[in-house]
Amino acid sequence: MSSKNKELEVLRSKAVETPPELLSLRQELSEVKSKHANDLERADHRSHELEERAQALRAAQEHRVINLESRLQELSETVGSYDRLRQQDQVIIFFQSEMLEKKTNSIKYKKTFFNFDQFSEFRNHKWNFSNLMSTPTSGFVILSNYVL
Repeated sequence: MSSKNKELEVLRSKAVETPPELLSLRQELSEVKSKHANDLERADHRSHELEERAQALRAAQEHRVINLESRLQELSETVGSYDRLRQQDQVIIFFQSEMLEKKTNSIKYKKTFFNFDQFSEFRNHKWNFSNLMSTPTSGFVILSNYVL
């Protein structure tokens, strides 16, 4: 029995003793768990970085939108003021063209009642001003011929 007891003891010690394959599997499992925890930590860190970048990008885009809206409002105001000025200019042009037409019609009306042909001699006459001034009344007499 003693040999059987010894065998039993050896078997018990072997049963209690962890086999090297199991130890290597436990070591490998521990390494995998550690690696997995590190990977999760890195992924979490990357996720936070991406969230911060996305938030910064959102803030930058919102700021850009605000700037664009402001520029659009300024442009709208400028276009509105130019449009008001254009309308005012059109009114002024209309009234000035009306005035010009009235003056043109008035001149045409006057031409129908007055004969301006008599003034052509006056316009074409070669004036000798020294002659005119030699006698005080000579210039007056010549010019009086052309008065209506």
